[in-house]
Amino acid sequence: MTMPRASLSLPLHVLDLFSGAAGGWSLGLHRAGFMTIAACEIVEWRRILYSENFPHVRLYADIRDLTATRLVSDLGCLPDIVVGSPPCQDISSANTKGKGIEGERSGLYLEAVRLVGECRPRWFAFENRSYGCLPEAAVVRLWARQMVKEAAMNTQVHQHKSHVIAHDEVSAIFISLELSKSTWLVTSISPGAGEKMSRHTVKGGDVAALMDRFDALRHKALQRTGRDFPIVTIHEAGLDGFWIHRILEREGVESHIVDAASIAVPRRHRRVKTDKVDGETLVRTLLAWKRGEPRVCSMVRVPSPEDEDRRRPSRERKVLIAERVSHVNRIKGLLYSQGVAYEPLHRNRRQNLEELRTGDGRPLSPCLKRQILRELDRLELLLEQIRNVEAERDADLKEERKTDTPPVGVLAALKGIGPEFAAVIWAEGLSRPFENRRQVAAYAGLAPTPWQSGSVNREQGVSKSGNPRLRTTMIQLAWLWLRHQPRSELSCWFQQRVAGHGGRVRKTMIAAMARKLLVALWKYLTAGVVIEGAAMKTV
Repeated sequence: MTMPRASLSLPLHVLDLFSGAAGGWSLGLHRAGFMTIAACEIVEWRRILYSENFPHVRLYADIRDLTATRLVSDLGCLPDIVVGSPPCQDISSANTKGKGIEGERSGLYLEAVRLVGECRPRWFAFENRSYGCLPEAAVVRLWARQMVKEAAMNTQVHQHKSHVIAHDEVSAIFISLELSKSTWLVTSISPGAGEKMSRHTVKGGDVAALMDRFDALRHKALQRTGRDFPIVTIHEAGLDGFWIHRILEREGVESHIVDAASIAVPRRHRRVKTDKVDGETLVRTLLAWKRGEPRVCSMVRVPSPEDEDRRRPSRERKVLIAERVSHVNRIKGLLYSQGVAYEPLHRNRRQNLEELRTGDGRPLSPCLKRQILRELDRLELLLEQIRNVEAERDADLKEERKTDTPPVGVLAALKGIGPEFAAVIWAEGLSRPFENRRQVAAYAGLAPTPWQSGSVNREQGVSKSGNPRLRTTMIQLAWLWLRHQPRSELSCWFQQRVAGHGGRVRKTMIAAMARKLLVALWKYLTAGVVIEGAAMKTV
């Protein structure tokens, strides 16, 4: 019989009652893709053998002591499926002296039905036998049907009232934080409070008031249930950075930061968006993620303060370079309108400015000349700051080379990769832990994004959803790699793909080249896999 539930998580969790020594139910369901999280067997030697076969399953002894509340307390969730082979000695037609449903063994069948009523699983399956014409067997069947019917009705009412959680009990206090400059909205769901979510506001930046609110929620949960529950929080990645997360972790709170773009939202043309709705959505997302549901969201891997600080020089240099370009273009534009060609980055720029004449032979007007001189002052300040940042970068690289395997130095030793590109690739990307090449490409925003539905199957290009600094650096490096590493395997692959095609195909394929190059550099640093045909710099 199917029991409705609020949500479906994979793999489904199984409770195996009267498991025996071999655990036939557990083995069969495991091979079918299910996960047994708990089993119950009262005979000691059977429990020992079962534990050897299934060492990761929580094992209970007496079913009469097992309740849904205990399962939630021990496992943090309730089973989706309950299976079992209840004892049948007292109600079997082969036992003429059996005591029926009042028997010591077969009476445990009612305990199994009771547990089904408490857990309200999606499905349950009990081994059945031919009971003959014993009236006790009919009583068992009718009573079991009534229990399951009531459980199904209760579950339907439970599902209709709320779509927030799948069980009556939660194993922690789940909290979402909607952060802004003025106020922080705290949305929470606590054990013993039913399905209702509570909302409170805290002044923005007031961490002490936030911790007081956490203590109040924990105290209320303690009064309702008699137990102390941990706190699990979630908030979106944004301008607040990671300092709030670090404070919460330091205070013993389990904190998570989620990528807001990874959360599923309604696709209507106009959807409701308020802090209240967003807070509830974050709580639901956190509950689903803690249950282990796949692809619910993408949690941010918080870098350490040292890793975060390591990125500063390359990012600052990029900002300074952009400002330098802006000042140079402004000076060129002002003089070009007078018919003058001028190079602001020339080392004799001030002397050359004095010698300039307009296109009609006049000297520069006084106001224009003073404006350009002030622009040159700002430009020279930027040039000095860029030199200082690059000097600090080179000093760090020199200090790092004293270690056994300096990653930036290893990258910079490859022909075509300079100290700036090496620092950006390491600090922005490859210093993070990755499990496979797909994660590497996805973090850089270079992963493909297919669009497939029915007969439609096309590529939309790269995702561009990762680190933009790493992505632009890899695109630039891919072009440089073709110039400085023409005999490498990657360059040969690129030339074969674009042979006979125009420039548009080259621009498309360079993104694939950048993705392959980034994966190759990741393997080179982490596993020592040498890039085929790559040349090293000569000292």
